[in-house]
Amino acid sequence: MKNVYGFLLILLIVCQGSLPGEKVTVLNEVKAPSGFYPHGDHLYIVEFPLVYDYSLKDFHLIKKFGKSGEGPGEWLGFARLHFHPDYYIIQSQTRFSYYNLDWKYLKDEKVSLHFDRGVQLMGDRFVVSHTEPGKNDPNQTDLVVNIYDSNFKKAKEVYRQKYYFQVGKPVNGIYLAEDGRRTGIRFFIRDNKIYIEGEDGETGNIYVYDNQGQKIDTLHLEFEKVKVLDEHKKAVEDYYKLRHRRLFDIAKARGLLSWPDYFPAVRYVTLVDNRFFAIPYMKKQGKNQLFMFDLKGKFLKQMDMPEVEETLFSFYPFAIKDGKLYRLVENQDEEWELHATGIE
Repeated sequence: MKNVYGFLLILLIVCQGSLPGEKVTVLNEVKAPSGFYPHGDHLYIVEFPLVYDYSLKDFHLIKKFGKSGEGPGEWLGFARLHFHPDYYIIQSQTRFSYYNLDWKYLKDEKVSLHFDRGVQLMGDRFVVSHTEPGKNDPNQTDLVVNIYDSNFKKAKEVYRQKYYFQVGKPVNGIYLAEDGRRTGIRFFIRDNKIYIEGEDGETGNIYVYDNQGQKIDTLHLEFEKVKVLDEHKKAVEDYYKLRHRRLFDIAKARGLLSWPDYFPAVRYVTLVDNRFFAIPYMKKQGKNQLFMFDLKGKFLKQMDMPEVEETLFSFYPFAIKDGKLYRLVENQDEEWELHATGIE
């Protein structure tokens, strides 16, 4: 990656490979993005420990801020943004740092390390995904979704499932490649309800709970499943080599690697503007498909997805807001391009 700092070079161009009507901007500051948050009229891109604040109107850089450390308003390990109507939070490894709506630092609150697998705000409370020992088998690791109060005290367990990786047990090879998204459970908060993707996306089920953690509904997103072939198994191995990680080789050498017959039904799902947007593994004429559903799981629309795929098991950073898809794509010159594409 080029080591370039400086001002944002704005090139509002339609470049080769972009879509008709798509706006493309080269972001020269960004070298290794790890977070991508459109909110209000702003787009926040995290490159730890920095947060870049861009205008969504014309993509100019408004400011950058952030510092790694243990002092007030400093962050360790990572930085994840949460937006409350009255304040903002930046979550790092051991604390939540609170800011007013102009990003003026207010205070820090220490939090448990296990808050690192997914947090959403629900009013002044927190819904958190993390690991816990199994209820009936303390040697088993489960993933749970719990409600915590404003003082970070556990108030209610909402959902629990077995974690895909158990020490010394066979492990799903596809899940190994999807590890980045399987460290926690995908869930969303909307209108004081909790929507939880069940069974690791295998079934297409989404379970709905009220703000007290009581289950009130089950939605189902129907997709055709894709069979796992030898070429996909080879892609898993290549993916691990690309990431310079050894877990695949260790599991394979110990005879713990197992392969499912099919990919999960759902590859990606999010909840935006009171609609579910989902990407299955199933493609159409080689293109990823984006499906839209309402809050009851009713199908609304299907379209070709603009290119967001980095590998078979990973995406470039992207997000959906107000009928537009915002995505970061690394071009051949190792520059990060911001693409804005209408999807309505």
